Amino acid sequence: MKALTSAHILLSVLLLTAACSTPDQPAPTPQPDSSANRTAATSAAPDVGIDDEGLANAPPVADADIVAAGFADAWVRPTTDPTTWWTGVQPWCEDGLAASLRGTDPEGVPASRVIGSPQQSSGTPETGLHFEVPTDTGTLSLTVAAIGGRWLVSDVDFAPSAA
Repeated sequence: MKALTSAHILLSVLLLTAACSTPDQPAPTPQPDSSANRTAATSAAPDVGIDDEGLANAPPVADADIVAAGFADAWVRPTTDPTTWWTGVQPWCEDGLAASLRGTDPEGVPASRVIGSPQQSSGTPETGLHFEVPTDTGTLSLTVAAIGGRWLVSDVDFAPSAA
């Protein structure tokens, strides 16, 4: 009888522990404003998941362009102060890129306005998706990678328009 009581206690503890724990649920993906003026959407980066299972749990590929648009809108703000500028771009970036952009003087950003939607130009979810974003002075090229279950900008380049 004593063994049965111990088994019941153990089972009760296990059931209570399971009932009190909650599974990790990814946060819903915020949708930046898709209108021509998306600047207000840059204040919050997408939180599309926190798992570290790689591409098996990556967000939908369609969400990568949301990240490209959010980064581009945050990047083209040359009249903001450096702290505000970095605070806007940082959430859209992987850690290494964010760190390299930390000392950027926004006055040196060669564009001041996004004039079109990001277009995927190449890449795969496994290697990173490459986007071209038209701006008022050239093309912003971005690589968006699936990192830790989220899409994040991992590389940035800019090609000025031909004169």
